[in-house]
Amino acid sequence: MLRLVIDTNVLISSFFGGNPKELIDLWRRGSALLCITREVLEEYLRVMARLPIAPETKNRLVAILQEKRNIELVAASKHYGVIREDPEDDKFIDCAVEARADYIISGDEHLLRVNAYRGIPICSPKEFLQRIKP
Repeated sequence: MLRLVIDTNVLISSFFGGNPKELIDLWRRGSALLCITREVLEEYLRVMARLPIAPETKNRLVAILQEKRNIELVAASKHYGVIREDPEDDKFIDCAVEARADYIISGDEHLLRVNAYRGIPICSPKEFLQRIKP
C-alpha cells in the first residue's frame, strides 16, 4: 500500500473535484495510507474550519479523519528545516521522513520546488496520478 503525505491545499482542493478528489478517493478506497502527524491534522482541521464549505461536507471529512481508517498517525521526532521561505511547510517533510512515506503530494510551490527529499518524491496530484497509473 502506498504511504502518502498530503498537503492541506490538496485535501481542501479535493472538495472541488479534479485530480485532488481522485487522489483522496484513492486513499478513502483503501489503496493508500494517509500518514499524518498531530501538527498536520491540526492544520487540516484549522483550515477546514475557516473555509466557506457546506458544514455537511466539512463534517463528513472530519468524521473520516476521526475514523482513522487508512491513516497512520506518526510522531515527527525531528524537524529538518528544508523550506526556508515558508517553514510551516516543513511539517509535511518531517511527517514523510518519519512515516517513511512513498510520496508527498502538494500544490505548494515551495514544496514542489524541492522535488524530493531523502528519496521521497514531492509532486502535484496530477503528477502523482500519472506516475501510479499503468
